[in-house]
This record gives sequence, structure tokens and C-alpha cells, in this order.
Amino acid sequence: MDCRLAGPPRNDNHTQLSMNIYSKHNKTTPGWGYWGNYGEIDMGFSSGLIEKVEDYAGEPLHYHKKATTYMLVLDGVGLVEIDGIETRVEKESLLRIDPTERYRVLGAAEVPFRWIVVSTNKEPGDRVVVES
Repeated sequence: MDCRLAGPPRNDNHTQLSMNIYSKHNKTTPGWGYWGNYGEIDMGFSSGLIEKVEDYAGEPLHYHKKATTYMLVLDGVGLVEIDGIETRVEKESLLRIDPTERYRVLGAAEVPFRWIVVSTNKEPGDRVVVES
């Protein structure tokens, strides 16, 4: 296999491939990040990490107008509020949050709590904050 750091990707037939690699951008909450800016990709990809329960300030209650959101728990146990109901999510759990369902990560019951999120829509204005 020929591996190159620069130049356009190629397959075995030497034809151009349409491939992009996106670097992680850090969010304001330590340990949280996302890939791809608005207009670059049509789905949302983000991650979160809570290493110390006492250091987590919480996130605002919000919903998405169009996006279905999938949260895959990679490590630990987390607490997520969905439409007013507190839900425990554990390692290897996949949580589906449908459009207009209000949710937020409340914290961790077991640290480190690490997850990734895939959202089916990445349009500006799709995320609506209900409560800070």
C-alpha cells in the first residue's frame, strides 16, 4: 500500500478519489470538539469528555429542528436529560434523539465519560437553545 501525506488521494487504478480529512476543532468546554464547519460537511460530528465530575459546568438545554442526533458512549456512564427525563447511558450504548426532543448532557455517573455524536443535519440555525 502506498501511503502519502500530501497530494490527492489515489486508488489502485490511479484515478482520483473524492476524500477529505477534517481536523478536530475544540469547543469552549474542555474535552469537547467537533469536525467540519458549516458548509463543509452535511452531517454533524462532535465529541465530549468529562474527566472530573466536579469540573463539568453542564450544557444548555437545546433541540434540533431537523437533525436526528445519535450519541455513542465510548467510556464511562453519563446522565442525559431528554424532554425532562433523566437517562443513564453506559459504555457501548447508542442513544437516538429525534428532532425537536429537548436534551442536554447533565454530567457523569462514572468517569471518564467519553462519547461521540453524529447528527444528520449541520445547517446553521438547526440547533435551538431553550435554556442556558
